[in-house]
Amino acid sequence: MRKILDGTSLGQFTRNYTQTVKRAADNKRRYAPGEGSIPPVLLSGVSKGVPPLAHDFACKV
Repeated sequence: MRKILDGTSLGQFTRNYTQTVKRAADNKRRYAPGEGSIPPVLLSGVSKGVPPLAHDFACKV
């Protein structure tokens, strides 16, 4: 248990965690669909009254 609380292990964990968070944010920016890049096939379903996804309800809390 003492090894887990060692300062160097904590520092390495912090660096790894920070790198992972930054990489995730970068990937989100890089691969997220931008304005106008949604294929027309997906937009056609919205105009026909497709019910919203459960994710849409979860985000509007």
